[in-house]
Amino acid sequence: MRTVHALTAGWLIRQLESANVDVAALTREVDLPQDAWLPARMPAQVHDVLLQHGLIADPHVGRNAAECAWVGERDWAYACKFTSPSPAGGPVWLGLDGLDTIASAYLNGSVIGSFDNMFRQYRVDVRDCLAPPGEDNVLLIVFSSPLRYLEAIEPPPDHVGRIGNHTYLRKAADDFNTYLGARPHFVKVGIYRDVVLDVADRAWIESVRVRSELSADHARATLHVEIETGGAPASLVWRLADPSGAEVARGTAGSSEGVVTIELDRPRLWWPRTHGAPELYT
Repeated sequence: MRTVHALTAGWLIRQLESANVDVAALTREVDLPQDAWLPARMPAQVHDVLLQHGLIADPHVGRNAAECAWVGERDWAYACKFTSPSPAGGPVWLGLDGLDTIASAYLNGSVIGSFDNMFRQYRVDVRDCLAPPGEDNVLLIVFSSPLRYLEAIEPPPDHVGRIGNHTYLRKAADDFNTYLGARPHFVKVGIYRDVVLDVADRAWIESVRVRSELSADHARATLHVEIETGGAPASLVWRLADPSGAEVARGTAGSSEGVVTIELDRPRLWWPRTHGAPELYT
């Protein structure tokens, strides 16, 4: 079993005055935040938070994006205080589903990872960094200016004037063009998808994939269920219910078997709208 806690509330963000980050000082500030810290709810990028606090005009209107191009030229810190969950016997992962883009993460002052790809989802085992159950933790994520990063790149001679430096960074290319009227750019920074705490038991289901086959006369269905597990060996109990909730099949499988095949006579089919009822098996 896995329990996922979304870290959405209690966030603060602030602009950093220097690229030399004092992680310990920023972590302490979260207990008594100064005026430089802005309350926020995640996910939200820096432009979103500044707009919510009335510090910039809506960058999606007119030429406002050009007036807040400075956001992508600065470094920013995100901080969140949260309580340690009760242990369940397995790993505790911090899930970072959308970091844009160059970021370093710290938990209670200890570095837990550095990231440079906004298209990836990251998962970090943080059980050794967490405070005891019921006590507070401080998560700090520092975002570095992507523009400063790109300025330091020396492209090959045959790329100069032909290929933009932004292609060397795994970040949305449209941040670097003028389609919103922002000149020279509208570079965004921050958290744009969920941050979660994923608490696992000693054994857990990692993923489930279902592939169905239907006979030509629609009289028989075969379900191939691939199950990926993690942690300690365990037995799996599965149950299939028809659209009314009645159980039509049940069985067990070892965690090492991986694939379960279920045969179903006269299945009730899912029909698209105007063609019939959408019958769902669970």
